[in-house]
Amino acid sequence: MLTVAERLAFRMADSGVGQARGAYQALSTPRITDRVNVDHVSNARRPAPEPLEANDQMVTAAITAGWAVALIVLLAIRTDIPAPDRWWIWTCVAGLGIGVFGLLYVPRLKRSRERAASHARDDPR
Repeated sequence: MLTVAERLAFRMADSGVGQARGAYQALSTPRITDRVNVDHVSNARRPAPEPLEANDQMVTAAITAGWAVALIVLLAIRTDIPAPDRWWIWTCVAGLGIGVFGLLYVPRLKRSRERAASHARDDPR
């Protein structure tokens, strides 16, 4: 049985005219004064943990290696791939290209962010 605020919310309908046998009929909706007491719920929260630093180059290299493996596998079986599905090969080429770009760009991005942070520390306004 479904209950609302510890009261029966639905009951079996009388098998009267126009009602299906075994149908459930909603009882009156609970009044606003029938609220459930939630005083036992605590509002105290732990502080959010510090964000974890990831090795961005390692993550980028692993994903790029995954695209390279997929490309090698698809090139090995390219004669078995139906013509409409050969776009998978180009998807792997694009993923590999973007991964190589990421491998070259991530160190440059980190250096520029470090420079900006050091300038912000040196020149407080």
